Amino acid sequence: MRDTAARRIKILELLCEQRTAQVSDLASRFSVSRRTVYYDLSILSCSYPILFQRESKSGGVHVVEGFHLGMKYLTYDQCQLLERLSTSLTGEDLELIRQILKTFRNPILQK
Repeated sequence: MRDTAARRIKILELLCEQRTAQVSDLASRFSVSRRTVYYDLSILSCSYPILFQRESKSGGVHVVEGFHLGMKYLTYDQCQLLERLSTSLTGEDLELIRQILKTFRNPILQK
């Protein structure tokens, strides 16, 4: 079980670093079958913004743009507060709030 958990962590780290990968390459790298990689990706995608298509012949997988492992993100309520506050801002202050939201909004929670 420890090997499985370690492999999944390594897959996640690799995807966050490279942003995209092929399932066949992951299977080869970790010496497991494509089916095992798809299962790992299914488990990981429950907690992380990993997108892949099982039916795809190319087996492409990628991490949602803006997601970085270990990065701190704003909560939904924090984003809502900043958006409400931004309605009363103009100029550089408004642009700064928009940049903060773009940088720190959690891609998993985006609508």
